[in-house]
Amino acid sequence: MDPHVVQQRIEARLRRQRLLEEDDRPRYHVVLDEAVMHRPVGGPVLMATQLDKILEIVRSKRALVQIIPFAAGAYAAADGYFVLLEFEEDSNLWPVLILQNSWLKCEKTMPAG
Repeated sequence: MDPHVVQQRIEARLRRQRLLEEDDRPRYHVVLDEAVMHRPVGGPVLMATQLDKILEIVRSKRALVQIIPFAAGAYAAADGYFVLLEFEEDSNLWPVLILQNSWLKCEKTMPAG
């Protein structure tokens, strides 16, 4: 991968992490497939560090993380991901749903309401 692209991705992730440190941070709710807990990426030390970071964020109430267990079987987002952006009620902004999955072959953004 192009080193410039790698650097951009690192910077974007660090900016997102800093958002969760702010007093007026957005609510952050993540739903993960159990497979991410078992798929080794970067070796055992990196995996343990990542899991520790997730636990720290959850314990400090900066995010809500839920795991979909293997026992749940197939589910709607199993072949892709979605992002739901909700805004303050007095903002007059509609929620936005971003869907990406293998059968769409592209990303769609649409009002969720």
